Amino acid sequence: MLEMNTPKLNGTTIGLTFPNETLKLELERAQFPLMEYLRKALKNFDLTLDISVNEEAAKQYAFTPIEKYEKLKEKTLNIELLKKPLVWMFKLKLMKKILLLLFITSIIFMNCDGRKSHRESLQQAISEFNQNKAAP
Repeated sequence: MLEMNTPKLNGTTIGLTFPNETLKLELERAQFPLMEYLRKALKNFDLTLDISVNEEAAKQYAFTPIEKYEKLKEKTLNIELLKKPLVWMFKLKLMKKILLLLFITSIIFMNCDGRKSHRESLQQAISEFNQNKAAP
C-alpha cells in the first residue's frame, strides 16, 4: 500500500495520496504504530501524516483482471496480435477433440451390430483412428 506512490515531505508533514477511500482508511488504522516507529527511528517527534484521496490517481492503478489487461494493452499495443493466435490455437485444439469424439462415435454406431459390445467397438474405433492418423 505504501509503495503505490512516493511520500512527499513538507517540513515535518509526510504527505501521501491514495486513489480511493478504502486505502486511506486502511492506513489510518495503522497510522499510530507506523508513526510511533517513524518518530523513534528518525528521532523526530514532530512528524505528522497527511493522507489524501485523489480520484484521478485511481486511473493509474488496475485492480480487476479486465483493468489489468486494458492497462497492459495501453502499454503494449501488440498484445492483441499475441492474443489472437492463442485464441485460435485453443479453438483449433477444441475442434480437433470434438471431431475425434464424433469420429469415434460414428465408428461405434457403424460397427455396433448387436454381436459386439460397445467396448469392443470403441477399441476398434480407436485402433482405426490411430491407423488413419499414422497414414499421411
